[in-house]
This record gives sequence, structure tokens and C-alpha cells, in this order.
Amino acid sequence: MTKRFSDRVTIGKLAESCGVSGDTIRFYERSGLLQTDTRSRAGYRLYDTESIRRLKFIKRTRDLGFSLDEILQILALRSADGATCGQMLELTQRKILDARTRVSELAHIERALTRLAETCPGGDTPIGQCTILDQLDPGDDLAGSSDEDTDHSSSRTCRTT
Repeated sequence: MTKRFSDRVTIGKLAESCGVSGDTIRFYERSGLLQTDTRSRAGYRLYDTESIRRLKFIKRTRDLGFSLDEILQILALRSADGATCGQMLELTQRKILDARTRVSELAHIERALTRLAETCPGGDTPIGQCTILDQLDPGDDLAGSSDEDTDHSSSRTCRTT
């Protein structure tokens, strides 16, 4: 069955229905994730219901943290003869491990920021006496120690004047 132009939507309508911007859609097209095969007489891109479905699928996978390369793999897997659920499960399990790593890294950042915040009472203390800035400043150690487990708290505390 041939699709009529009335069965198609413009990039603006597609973006609105999927909750993304037109720039995002054009980026996905350049990345090979999405295609348009029809243009209106005025030259506007036109998308069919399969494009809407595919864009929503892409958005859901992005929301779960999959990269563009991983989404391309998933889309290829989805349409490949002989592909198995086990292959999709493997991709998903790798993404779970990535998420756990990021959660761990974020917890480390939270602990470090909490230690920084605990050193300073804030308020009207002049910024030149801010212990948070003191602890972030490399001072004489311009080589930049990369020891992430170092406690960056110092004996200097914020003073009120």
C-alpha cells in the first residue's frame, strides 16, 4: 500500500509527538538512526508512522543511557535474521554495569562535596577566606595530584570577621 502525504508528518509535528527538538531529529538523521524518504512539494521532510515509532524507541533507549553507537547496534540487532534475546540481554547487562559504575562515581563525588561543605559555615565570611575554594585550589602543587581518595579538607576553617 502506498502511503499518502496526509499519512505523514513534518519534522515539527514529529518532534512535538516524541518530545524532542527538530535539531535532535536532524542529528539522528545525520547519525544514521533515523531516515526520511519523502519531502513535501515545498521541500519539508515528511515522516511516516514508522518514523514516529522508531524515534520513540530511540528516545527510550537514550533515556536508559544507551549511546548512539549502542542504539545503532540495538536497531541492527532488532532487524537481523537470527538475532537472539541473549544478544540483547548481553547489551543490557553491560549497560547495567555501566550504570552501577556511574552510581559509584557519583556517590564518591557526593561524599567529597559533603566533606567540602562541612568545612565552611558560609554566611558572610569573605570569599577570600573560603575553605572550599582553598581546598579546590592546587596551591603550590601545580603538578596536580590525581589521588582521588585524598581527603582534601584542611585545618583552615572559615572565619567570621
